[in-house]
Amino acid sequence: MMRFNAKLMVALLTASMAFGVVGCKGEPPADPLAAGMADKVANGLEISIVSLELAKPDFIDMNGKAARPVKEQAEVAVLRVKIKNTSGTELAYSPRHFETNPKDRVQLCTKPSMDDGSRVNVKAIAFNMTSPYHTARQYTETNVKIPANGEIVDEYLFEPPKTAGQPLVALLPGSMFGVQGTLKFMVPNITKAAEQKPAGLNTAMTIDGMEVKVTEVMKKYAELEPNTKPATPLKYAYAYTKDPVMAVTVSITNKSSAELSYNPSHSAKIAGINMAFANSPQKRVMLDNTVHAKGQVVGKIAVKAGATISDVYLFEAPSSSGELSFDISGHIFSVSGMYRFALRYDDITLQEPNLEPFKDAEEAGEGEEGEEEEGAAEEGAGDAAADAAPAAEAEEAAAE
Repeated sequence: MMRFNAKLMVALLTASMAFGVVGCKGEPPADPLAAGMADKVANGLEISIVSLELAKPDFIDMNGKAARPVKEQAEVAVLRVKIKNTSGTELAYSPRHFETNPKDRVQLCTKPSMDDGSRVNVKAIAFNMTSPYHTARQYTETNVKIPANGEIVDEYLFEPPKTAGQPLVALLPGSMFGVQGTLKFMVPNITKAAEQKPAGLNTAMTIDGMEVKVTEVMKKYAELEPNTKPATPLKYAYAYTKDPVMAVTVSITNKSSAELSYNPSHSAKIAGINMAFANSPQKRVMLDNTVHAKGQVVGKIAVKAGATISDVYLFEAPSSSGELSFDISGHIFSVSGMYRFALRYDDITLQEPNLEPFKDAEEAGEGEEGEEEEGAAEEGAGDAAADAAPAAEAEEAAAE
């Protein structure tokens, strides 16, 4: 999986567009609007600055996959801009998150000096197609359609200001809103965002109406089922994973008013589901694509508004008890952002599963179908479940 860490942040900041020490070139912000005031431009849009906040936002790539958070992830300054359509028709807004021309992007500066007009500039964090990350709340389309009497809030990112509390001014190109000139605003005092703590066991976390809750973390031999329908029990010796696994059961509730899709891809090496034990990544257990663990969702499914489903994720079982961090990218649930959980794993001694019922079923099958046919079926089942053990090192590389 793509991992957003300190090195990536350094790369992003290095690629950011520097304004210089006395820049914010172009027309000086002679009389910026007071903090909180709106600029009503000619075409019916109303623009205002909502806040400037130090935060550690979730970054996602252009496919909507959340980058894995790490403790050393740096804070950024998030400037939130509200665009309200006061007209009776749909209007367009042109975001500037990938803009390379300094005159055509959002800028942040200190208020000009009364003596010589100089100002200190705050470096923007600009993204491009080689570093295609953005926050879950940024608009990345070329033109965003704002419905009549509707409004949106977009985010522009900067390095944390090093301006010793001096008043800041935001400059927004009028071309973003289809008008001439530059919009100038005094920026509210910077605040620090409260960090959201990971949810615990049986504690729900909700993003855009999709609620996810971890209900159980247990070491077990996972019982397997074939993907064929109707599912029949697997034969002797192939009905469970070869080794114990850590099974994480989740409850998923669609609390929105629209149908959403859910795609865990238990048999595919996709980014988005990450487990760490004592700060070390735990590999997912990848099953052969002909079988699944009992209780697992098979394939992509629709979750109707108001519906609740459950699923089971399998990981290698840690060798001792300890604390877990479990992160799931919201794109799996059709939302943007990261679900974070802090969990507890207890290592227990397990007895091997009772395979006698499966042995009896096999013997009964032999009586009906003949040894030759049953032997072929058993060989196929063995091939299907042989990979029920943890995945190869490629899974870890894919998850990073």
